[in-house]
Amino acid sequence: MSTLFGMLNPEATVSSLSVTTTVVGTGILVLLIAMALIFYKRAEKTRIAIFSAIVAVVLATTTTITCASVYLAAKSDTGGLVNWQARFQIWACGNQLEIRDPEEFFSNKVGTASLHEHNDNKIHLNGMAMTLPYDFSLGKFMSVIGGKIDNNTLAVPLNDTNYFVGNAPSSQEALAYIQTNNAGKIASFASGDTCGNNIAEVQAFVYRYNPANKAYEQTKIADIASYEPTHATTEDTSDCIIIEFSEHKDKTTKTCDLGDETL
Repeated sequence: MSTLFGMLNPEATVSSLSVTTTVVGTGILVLLIAMALIFYKRAEKTRIAIFSAIVAVVLATTTTITCASVYLAAKSDTGGLVNWQARFQIWACGNQLEIRDPEEFFSNKVGTASLHEHNDNKIHLNGMAMTLPYDFSLGKFMSVIGGKIDNNTLAVPLNDTNYFVGNAPSSQEALAYIQTNNAGKIASFASGDTCGNNIAEVQAFVYRYNPANKAYEQTKIADIASYEPTHATTEDTSDCIIIEFSEHKDKTTKTCDLGDETL
């Protein structure tokens, strides 16, 4: 059983079970309430039996949803709910890309209930992770927001307009890679493509906080899709991840802002 739950999306599992249990429980309650209205003048034993059945259905529904949530939390790699975050930026040919904004009328996030972005250039894991590092990996994050990333390809979901953050000095070089699919605008890059006259590749770097010396250290990420950010609960110790489609480099000069400081 634990293997099965580990293979499933915990949000989908709990949500599906909750919806099914609620719908069935509500249907039974409606039927019992109708019976109570019809037979309210009958013998006291009949009224007690109907009332007892209503209480039993409510308790069974609540217990089922609670037990499922507790079971999943116990079996999760995080041991329950967490609130982790990591900062990130995505650059292409020297231009910082603005990923697709949330649909404000319906949601304040892009992604899933647990793994998402709030139009703040931060990866948020607010919930449970059944399988780490996958459930908090760059690969899964890019997938749930409608994109893709690995060592050779990068796909970034964009707004219909306003593709870039701030000044875009080489916008024409990046514009050539923006297309339209069923979900909207998306920028797709592959290692071996070019930025202007230069061969470019998909790369990623991370500034990771070292508590020993209370400083950030930059490294290049070897396996981009599998990278799992630090389990930071506050911004001031969270990763700063720079994803770039550019000429090959061993280090990046791009940085994340941290309040009044810059890494």
